[in-house]
Amino acid sequence: MSTNPAAATIPDDMDGRLALGAQAVQSGDLGLAAACFAGAHDLQPENPQILQHLFTILNARGDLKSAESALQRLSDLAPHDTNILFQLGMLKGRRGNNAGACEDLEKAAEIDPGNIAAETFYAVWSQGIVDRFHEVPGLLNNAAEKDGQGAHLGEIADVLIYQQHYEDAVQHLKTLETIKGGLDLVQLRHIAVALKEMGQDDEAKHVFETAISVCDRMIGETWPAPTTLDQIPAAIRPKVMELLALTARLYFNGGAVDQARELYKAMGAASSQTLQYGEPYWPDTDQRVARLRAMMRGRDVVLMCHGHSIKDFGARIKEMDGRDACFVGINRFGVLESEILTPAGRKLELTLSLTPGSILKQGEDFEAFLSRNDSNMAFVSGTAMNAAFTPEERDNLRTRFDAKLIAVNNNNLRSVTPDDPLGVIQENTLLAALPLIVAGAPRRVFLMGADQRIDTDGSTDSHFGTRSEHFKSPEKTAFVAPSDDRRSLKNFDQTMINDAKICDRDVAYQVMAMAALHGFEEPAVYNVSPNSRLEAFEKIDLDRFLEMVGQDTGN
Repeated sequence: MSTNPAAATIPDDMDGRLALGAQAVQSGDLGLAAACFAGAHDLQPENPQILQHLFTILNARGDLKSAESALQRLSDLAPHDTNILFQLGMLKGRRGNNAGACEDLEKAAEIDPGNIAAETFYAVWSQGIVDRFHEVPGLLNNAAEKDGQGAHLGEIADVLIYQQHYEDAVQHLKTLETIKGGLDLVQLRHIAVALKEMGQDDEAKHVFETAISVCDRMIGETWPAPTTLDQIPAAIRPKVMELLALTARLYFNGGAVDQARELYKAMGAASSQTLQYGEPYWPDTDQRVARLRAMMRGRDVVLMCHGHSIKDFGARIKEMDGRDACFVGINRFGVLESEILTPAGRKLELTLSLTPGSILKQGEDFEAFLSRNDSNMAFVSGTAMNAAFTPEERDNLRTRFDAKLIAVNNNNLRSVTPDDPLGVIQENTLLAALPLIVAGAPRRVFLMGADQRIDTDGSTDSHFGTRSEHFKSPEKTAFVAPSDDRRSLKNFDQTMINDAKICDRDVAYQVMAMAALHGFEEPAVYNVSPNSRLEAFEKIDLDRFLEMVGQDTGN
């Protein structure tokens, strides 16, 4: 069963395999431990204890593909075990299988009607299923009503804010505050953002100020005798920088933009290790950002996702003539390159592959892109890499394409710091990658393809909902397949609007933070579609884009 090189040393008998596996766990050799327990499972495939040990080891190793298989076999042996069903549903959700996650979580909730966690995360993963998107707020509120201990009210409120059900989110957060006697920093920021979106600016300002005072107190407890930022001891630097970054984010969200910018400038000036990550994902990210800058060379960057404006651009791309720009593909980049750029003799230089589905579905395109000899890089999420590949497969990719992979990591404070510079907003791949794009020091950034909404009467020819000349998708998984189901189209449209709301809330902050950290001017960001969902970018039409892109700005 195992492909671990150490498998040849594994004993033939059950006792020997279990003993060696236990020793391997103690020594930290999880690869050998997984091989030993997989071998034990081969000898006794119906033994639930062995399967449980195997799942625990595989999960700890980050081998989510194999962990899911082991847990599925365990669930088959005990189909009414709600704990196993819950774990399996959560794991499937982490791996991008929303439908599978919902199926298992729904079963767990049916078997145990008091399982609030199953109900909560059934609602959360339902967001990824177009047909169910409109049901999610009701499901969340139903779970919240039953959550008398406040165990999941924070997660419920977070999703309701994404769904733009701000009043419900505030209500649940205030209930949580009553139950727990207070809110943590993430929850304080959430309630402040929700209040601000509701137009309750004074109350929102008060909550932002409260959260900032909590940050100040925590910084003082962590670093009781501060002098200058560059003298922060190495052992506490990540925590202090994270808290400073959250303080800056709260300043920004509360309207104190200049204070946020000055704090980031001070953080950038103080940090000699501005772009560092922890293992296992690329600790030398500063070197990769240097490579990214060398690729961009201060050029205009064009971020390409799917939408009407991409189709229109494809028909007119040759009007760019010999002008140079750095093209970046967001999702389904193989289609974008082959259908839009290749006919005009151009190529993608960067691609964003930040979800398990985007990596797995692109398959050969992803590997072929990395295998090219020309200068290119792929942004990948550590979470997605864990979900899509086994450790051996990840190691193989690292060995073959190490310098071309740049990791987009997330932190639960969702902020931009010198030690974790991205602060992924996981709901939106554009917002997740934008800070690294800015760190590459582009001259300007143009977003192409974030068009407003699906035309449900079928009159608009685009990749969203109907076939088009440039996007002949044969799969139902390609966003929304050609369909007369107006509910599905409306649901998908609403998810796009909600994603846009997240971008609009945070994009200016992300651009400001990264530019201030690196000490250069914030690049202008343009949205090439007057009919765009996004309001935070300056909107320009295709004619204006073709006049500007790759042209000398006169500076």
